[in-house]
Amino acid sequence: MLLRRQLDASQRAVCDDRIRDAHKHSSDLANQFPLTCLVRKAQSLLANLEAAARGILRGRPRIEGKEATARGRLLAKWKEYFAAGGHKKDFCDENGVKLADLDKAISWERKRRLNRDN
Repeated sequence: MLLRRQLDASQRAVCDDRIRDAHKHSSDLANQFPLTCLVRKAQSLLANLEAAARGILRGRPRIEGKEATARGRLLAKWKEYFAAGGHKKDFCDENGVKLADLDKAISWERKRRLNRDN
């Protein structure tokens, strides 16, 4: 194996150019290769773990206790009302609930159902 220091100046220049081209080519391949997606995903997971270690939690907070039971009761009423042919706006007016809160409860239940099925 020939060491770089054993080459004369012109040979070293050629060698440096080839190394530079190889690095450029490898970075071009890295941009096109799906491995970069995996690297980005790993970086994202690492950032999430670091944030959790610092006590910074990402995403929507978990709903437990009274709030979960209240939403469950609201959804049970809504399903009964909807089965009878009622509309969201009328249901909200009759029960003193904001339309946005009903939508949030419906979305929450749907997401729980989908996660449970998967």
